Amino acid sequence: MEIVRVEETWQRAAVYYIRINVFVKGQNIPLKLEFDEKDGEKAKYLLLLDDKEPIATARLQLVDDNTAKIERVCVVQDYQGKGVGRILIQAMEVWAKEYGVKKIIITSQVQAQGFYESLDYIVHPDIQLQSSIPIVYTEKIL
Repeated sequence: MEIVRVEETWQRAAVYYIRINVFVKGQNIPLKLEFDEKDGEKAKYLLLLDDKEPIATARLQLVDDNTAKIERVCVVQDYQGKGVGRILIQAMEVWAKEYGVKKIIITSQVQAQGFYESLDYIVHPDIQLQSSIPIVYTEKIL
């Protein structure tokens, strides 16, 4: 498995391929809602490849000098439940630390709450709806 910090066009295409398959096709999130103003050439993405196959991705957003937000976390279906998500989040945390942040925020779909708790994220009890999907707020102090 290879972890790539996305810099090239083909890598960004792989990120979008994963997001379309996981979120748009897999969860019926409208395409126009899946992509936002934070996407584009300046967005910070990690891409996980299994040989040449794109299998997982996440976006890193620097909120301020002390805080980062990990967004658009997704793993293709055939790789879910196999530790790929853990590898992805841990790699994102390493990258965030390089920017000197002290706290990471993840807003997550409710069904992933236990996954983030297993990675020492604190889940706040308020649930919000985004695109009719229940979302919880999690954070971790580094």
